[in-house]
Amino acid sequence: MNRENHRIPGSDRAAASSARLRTTLFEAQLWLLALFVAMSLLAAAARSVIDGSESPAVSAVLAIAGIALFPIGWRNVAPLLERAEGVRRAECAEAAVATVKLQLALQR
Repeated sequence: MNRENHRIPGSDRAAASSARLRTTLFEAQLWLLALFVAMSLLAAAARSVIDGSESPAVSAVLAIAGIALFPIGWRNVAPLLERAEGVRRAECAEAAVATVKLQLALQR
């Protein structure tokens, strides 16, 4: 926290919320990368089956790895994105309340 924010009420909470949002989005990005790897494994397996460039065992291993990784990644990324959306909604709600309080204070 910098010097300008030390007197602003709620700035600690906003900084913690922002850090939590960044962490959540970073975790979601890593799981999305895992999903991309899973789809790439499936594409490589399909291509090796069509071309016949690899043995059927290699193609099967690639396909099984992609199929096994995809649901795991999807199951983990969905709650992270929902949590990030919830954090963002909470920040927007807090900003709306602060705006209303400011407007009321300026009308007095």
